[in-house]
Formats: sequence, structure tokens, C-alpha cells
Amino acid sequence: MNRYIKTKIFVDDFVKPNVQRYGIWVVPHIIKNPDVPLKTDQYTNYTVAMGDIGRMDLLAHKFYGDSTLWWVIAYYSGVKNPLTDMYVGQILVIPSSELVGNMVSGVE
Repeated sequence: MNRYIKTKIFVDDFVKPNVQRYGIWVVPHIIKNPDVPLKTDQYTNYTVAMGDIGRMDLLAHKFYGDSTLWWVIAYYSGVKNPLTDMYVGQILVIPSSELVGNMVSGVE
């Protein structure tokens, strides 16, 4: 029995054009203008340690209390694939909880 049989498959152009992924990997389109840089009080820099590689879900849980928000960290840090694009000593951009809450709720 395939546990993903009812999971929607879609084309994901975020990582690479025309790649098919299961629906759980969709990056929500809720960021109003990603080209506007964050103000210094809207983010924290975080240095990647060995145990962090490929585990943005753990970082999201640490900073936001919600591991499903890993994509926010990936998006703002320019990480397209946490398994291959992360390295020890890399600086990640962690948007503030308030900013993330506003993005998720649709507040500008």
C-alpha cells in the first residue's frame, strides 16, 4: 500500500524547473514582496552547526515553535535544498516571529 496515494503531485519550479514533488513540499505564496530587504529588527542571523544540516524543521521549531515553517528560513536564507545547500558556518536569516506571524496570517 502506498501511503502517498492520495497526496497531490505538482510541478515545483522553486528548486528546479519541471520537477514533480508531492504536495507536502509546496512553498506557500504569502510573501507580499520578497525583494524588499528586511529591517535589522525583523530578523536574527543564525550560524549553522553540524547538527543543523538538512534540519530546517528543527530550526523552525526552535525559533517559531512550529516545524512546518522551515520554508520561511529557507526562503529568506536563499536555501533551495536544505540537504545540499547548507554547510557548517553558513549564516541563515531567521525572520522574527512577529513578521512570520504576519506573513502567515496575511497581514501586511
